[in-house]
Order: sequence, then C-alpha cells, then structure tokens
Amino acid sequence: MGLDKQFGDNDRLKYSENSKTCILTCSGNLHSLGKILNANTETLGLLGYAHTELIGQNIREIIPECIAEIHDDLMKKYFETSVPTVMGRERAIFPMTKTGFVVPCALMIKVYPNLDEGIRVVGFLRRIESSFMNKARVDYNAVQLNSRVKK
Repeated sequence: MGLDKQFGDNDRLKYSENSKTCILTCSGNLHSLGKILNANTETLGLLGYAHTELIGQNIREIIPECIAEIHDDLMKKYFETSVPTVMGRERAIFPMTKTGFVVPCALMIKVYPNLDEGIRVVGFLRRIESSFMNKARVDYNAVQLNSRVKK
C-alpha cells in the first residue's frame, strides 16, 4: 500500500513535503529491527543530526533511555500480534537532539511491507508548536535527560 493510500487528507497536509517534517525510515525486519535506513534533511533542523549521521544507527539513538530500553520489545510485540497501539495514530513524544536535549514532537508511524526489502517502518516527526507551551514558557530544548547527564 502506498503512502497516499495510507494517509488521509488531514495527515497529508500535516506531514507533506512542505511541512518541515522529519521522516525516518527504519527496518522492521527481525535481524535489523529499528535500524535507521533513511532520514530526510529535516532531521538537521529538528534534531541537529545530518541525515547521514543517523543512517545505520538504531532508532533508540533518538529515544529517551526510559523508553529506549523497551522500544525493541514494543516493536517485536507489534510484529508478532499485528495489534496496532501506535501505528497510524498521531502521538506526542519527546525525541532527543544530537546534544541530548528533548524536543516536543508529534509522531505518526506507518508500516510498509516490501517483498524485496522486507518491512519498513516510517516515522513522521513534527515539532509541536502549542500555545499552551508558549504560555507556560517551558523551554523543552533546555530539559536534559538523566541518561545523557550520567554518560
């Protein structure tokens, strides 16, 4: 199923080429689960990584440690049960930048099976610009995670 068929009109507007969306493609194959296969150039603006820096790394590289510890198990559970808990649903998450800070983002995940390459998991990340966050004057980029401080 192609990208156009899986996305509704509203999602297509939010995650289109002109929306400053970071797109990460990962392997959903058991032997390389979570390995980043491709990243667009928006990863530099959103997370501080050049798209080539993430290729070959595990997606856990940008996930806070408390979630990264169980992320592979969550992916395996989805592929074993086919019960979508996050697939196709927009969620608020806090990926880590290259410098170890977190950024509030909206995440949409889609799964694309491919006969030649196996399963591909595509994540669409978009920075959350909320009036609530602006009113609270919370600078999420200044929040460091203990996992980065301890290392």
